Parts: sequence; structure tokens; C-alpha cells
Amino acid sequence: MTMQYKNYDVSHNPGGDEPLLTIRNLRTSFFTGAGEIAAVRGVSLTVRRGECLGVVGESGSGKSVTFLSALRLLAPAGRVMGGEIRFQGRDLLNMRLKEMREVRGARIAMIFQDPLSSLNPLIPIGKQVDEMLWAHEKNLTARQRKDKTLELLTKAHIPEAERRYGSYPHEFSGGMRQRVMIAMALACKPDLLVADEPTTALDVSIQNQILRLIKSLQSEMGMGVAFITHDLGVIAQMCTRVSVLYGGLVMEDAAADDLFDRPLHPYTEGLLTSMPSLMQDRSIRLSPIPGSPPDMSAPPSGCPFAPRCAHARNICVSQMPPTYTYADGRQSRCWLHSHDAPAFDNPYRDIRGTAVPDEEAL
Repeated sequence: MTMQYKNYDVSHNPGGDEPLLTIRNLRTSFFTGAGEIAAVRGVSLTVRRGECLGVVGESGSGKSVTFLSALRLLAPAGRVMGGEIRFQGRDLLNMRLKEMREVRGARIAMIFQDPLSSLNPLIPIGKQVDEMLWAHEKNLTARQRKDKTLELLTKAHIPEAERRYGSYPHEFSGGMRQRVMIAMALACKPDLLVADEPTTALDVSIQNQILRLIKSLQSEMGMGVAFITHDLGVIAQMCTRVSVLYGGLVMEDAAADDLFDRPLHPYTEGLLTSMPSLMQDRSIRLSPIPGSPPDMSAPPSGCPFAPRCAHARNICVSQMPPTYTYADGRQSRCWLHSHDAPAFDNPYRDIRGTAVPDEEAL
């Protein structure tokens, strides 16, 4: 399918409703003995109620740091250097710590990659879910909290929830521990769920069970989901929209179907061509992206992907490209969308000249 782009329409609002979470030009750095590491250098993205946003990119691209910044859960060496983060219109970065604790867990919940390190090994899993309810729903009695905990464990597909209420984390498999984390995350019926690589350490069959569980609970509760992963297969299965991060920046943002059908950024194209498929011709070799991600202690002045990009021009190395936005809401941070980009050897030449740069990115 060939994408047809029209002139940019400033009134276009994909999704049609006010976002749950809005991040604008977020910059986050870590200060170490070796100096400043610019982990996030100007990320802008949104998550709307009822949608699943996939946040994809290589390790070190800034995916997790973006959302840890939003929840103000950065390590002591981390610091938000600039930008804006709003949740349901409220400024999270300038919110008092007490208010932030009320939002965190109750309105925004997060599932982490390693449930064994996230769960307390000395407390039964039922009590850990109970503590989440106690922290955010003070009006419940002890009996009501236990009943709700059992309901949550059952909803998260923990078999024999009442018998397992008193079990400890080490008595559960990896998949079951992740289900406990999901039960804890959903305890207060959050508006936004952030899932940070929740299936990385699980085998394929258990991974599919966890993905189906998150998807069904999202549909049932109507919450927004931000799904952080490096796995494009998971993105295809779970997400309605995708933000592709690289070098602490959003390289591309598009509806999932559009992104898989026709990527607009060379980095996205590289990710897709390096992804194996059961249906692909076995005679066709995968094409890994050459080179390595940029050193974020000395980030480049131009496009961070330029040293690895087959279509790079001189301008790509010397100047950071703006974010170009199309009438259908698709965005791409690449000089190949500019009127001034050389036309030769340009796979995007049939769509150049139909987008305008986002003024905030210039």
C-alpha cells in the first residue's frame, strides 16, 4: 500500500481526545564520575486513554528513562534537565512529593522487567498486593482488602488464589511472579499502565499468556498502556501506535499498521529488515543494522543515526533534523523529508515535500 499524504492540517488531532500523558521536549541526564550522560535529549510523545503505545528502540535509546522521569523514579544520579510532563493536565515535574505518591501506583502504575527484584522476598505475595490497596484506598477494611486481593490475583490468572495468598515470591515461576506484578499494578484501577519489557525473561508460551492478559485487562478497564520493548513482534501484537526512539530522541511516531507497512525513517526500516519472520523466504538473509548506538556522554550534533545510515548526507552529520509532521499525524525526524534533501538514492523521494517541520523541534 502506498501512503497518500496531503498538506499539513494544523487542526488534526489523532485519537480525537485529550491525552492522558503528554511529554514535551523531555531532557534527562545522569551525572557520573565520567561526566554527564544525556540519556534523553528532547523526547515528545503522548498516550491516550484506551490506546496501547509501543515505545521501541535498542538498549540505551532512552525508552525506560523517559517513563522513569515521568514517574520521578530516577536513580539519584539522574536529573530531569528540561521539558514538560503532564498527566490528565497536571504537571508531574512540579508536583509536590506527597501528591506524586498519590498519582504513582493509583493513577499511573508500572510493571517492571524483573519481578523477582521488584517483589519483597520476605513478604507473602498476598500481603504485598494488600499493601498497595492499604496505601491508596484507606476506606477499605482488612477483610475488604483481602477479598479484593483475591479478586485481583484471580483476575491475573493466579490459580488457587486463596491458597497462594500466603506464598512467597520464590515459590512462584517467572510467569506467575509477573502475574502478581500485574495484579499489584491494577489494584487501584489506574488510568495509565506502563509496562517496561514485562516479558523479556519469559519463554515464548508464557510471554504470549502475559501479553494476552495485559491486552484483555486493558480492554476491560479502558486504560491507556505504554508498552516499552525492543521486540517488534510484541509491538505488532499489542500496540495501536508506535514511537521509535534512538539516541534519546523520537525518530518516528505512527500508527502501528502504517509503521509496519511503510516506515518513514531509515532506523525504523533497519529494525524491520533485521526482524526474522516465519513467513519470510529463507533464502533472504536478515540485514542487521551496522555499527553501534551513539556514545551519550558525547552525543553527536547531527542525527544520532547518521553514522549507521545508508542514506546519510553531509547535513545529517552536522545538523540535527527537525521532526516532520504529516497530515495524518505521522512524524519522522529525518532530513530526507526536507525539500532540500538530495533526491538521488533517496527511497523517500515520492513523499518528500508533503510534510512540514514541527516548529518546536527546530
